[in-house]
Amino acid sequence: MTNQKDEKLAWGLLLLLALIWGTSFILMKKGLTVFSPGQVGAYRIVVAFFIFLPWAIQNFREVPAHKWKYIMVAGILGNLIPAFLFTNAQTRIESSVAGILNTLTPIFTFLISILFFGQLVRRWQVIGLVLGFSGAVGLSFVKTGGEIGSFNAYALLILLATVLYGISVNTIGKYLGGLKSLTISASAMLIAGPMALVYLLSTDFVQRVPASPQSWGAFGYLTLLGVFSTALGLLLFNKLVKITSPVFASAVTYIIPVFALLWGFIDGEKLTLLHLFGMVFILAGVYAVNRGKG
Repeated sequence: MTNQKDEKLAWGLLLLLALIWGTSFILMKKGLTVFSPGQVGAYRIVVAFFIFLPWAIQNFREVPAHKWKYIMVAGILGNLIPAFLFTNAQTRIESSVAGILNTLTPIFTFLISILFFGQLVRRWQVIGLVLGFSGAVGLSFVKTGGEIGSFNAYALLILLATVLYGISVNTIGKYLGGLKSLTISASAMLIAGPMALVYLLSTDFVQRVPASPQSWGAFGYLTLLGVFSTALGLLLFNKLVKITSPVFASAVTYIIPVFALLWGFIDGEKLTLLHLFGMVFILAGVYAVNRGKG
C-alpha cells in the first residue's frame, strides 16, 4: 500500500469482503428452508454465471486452447462441486460451524502444494497443519446444542470442499498465472454455469419459486448469495490483491468466521466454548501455515 488513502481503501475492502463471504453461510441456510441442497448450490452458480457471461464472451480468445483443461479444474473443482457440498453439509451442520470449517481452505491449499506441486514444508507449517486438523476434528464431534456427540459425517463434505478449493488454487497458481484474474473467473463460470443451469432446470426449482411468500423470500436470499457472495466477492478480492498483496488479502480468512458466527447467533444458533475452541485451533493453524511461508 503506497499511501494512506490506499491503506484505508484496503482495510475497507477487507472488512467488506469478510462480511460478504461470512454472510454466505446464513444465506445458504435461509435458501434451504424452501429449496433442496442441489437447487441452492446450482442457483448460486447460475446467478454468478450470468453476471460473468459478458466478460467470458469478451475475453474468450484470451485463454489459449491448451489452458482450458485447467480452467475446467477451476470451474468444476473450485466452484461447481463445492457449491453442492456446502449446501448438503448445511442440512446437518449449523451455518456458523460451516463458516469456521471453511477456514481450513488455506491449510488444504498448502497441503496440496506439498503433496503434488513440490512445495517445501517448514516446522511452523507442520504445527499449523496439526492445529488446523485438530480443530476440524473437534468441531465434527460437537452437536448443534454444544454437547459432545458422535462424529458428524457431514463435516467431511466441507472438508472435501476445502480440498477441492486447494486443488483449484494450486492449479490456477501454477498453470494460469499469465491470465487476468477476471478472465480466469469468468471462464471458469463459463464451464460451471451451463452444467448448473441444466441441473437446475431438471428440478422443480421454477415451480417452487411462486409457491408461497416464503418461497419468494428464500429465492431472494439465494439471489443475494449468487450476486454478492459469489460474483461481487470475487471481484472485490481481485481488487484487494491488486492494491495490496496476496498476503494481506489472505487475512480475510481470519475475519470470515466472525461474521459467520455473528449471523448464526442472530439467527438463534447456539454457540458454546467448544465451538470457539475449535475456531481458535483452526485459525491458529492457518496463522502458523502462513507464518511458515516467511
